[in-house]
Amino acid sequence: MESITLNIRYDMPTDMWDKLSQVYESLPGWRGYILDGCPVWASLTEPERSISASVEPSGLLIDGDMPEKEFDAWISTFMQEASKALGFQVKDAEQ
Repeated sequence: MESITLNIRYDMPTDMWDKLSQVYESLPGWRGYILDGCPVWASLTEPERSISASVEPSGLLIDGDMPEKEFDAWISTFMQEASKALGFQVKDAEQ
């Protein structure tokens, strides 16, 4: 299991969450808000594996049940697209 917490705060304004939702839906493997209302994406190489996100006090937590290389590529794309949409650099909250 791969995991990263991003610097996307739980108390971000609603309009920014709307922009992030558009990013969610544009990413490869989008499946919808199916895990207790959390966004989910399917692995492109192994459809039984997935990525999910949840909003936590520490930031946006993204977990991936997939090979590290695939997760790293996906999260890199996510951070680039989210940074463009939100207007700030989305990165690992722990760095």
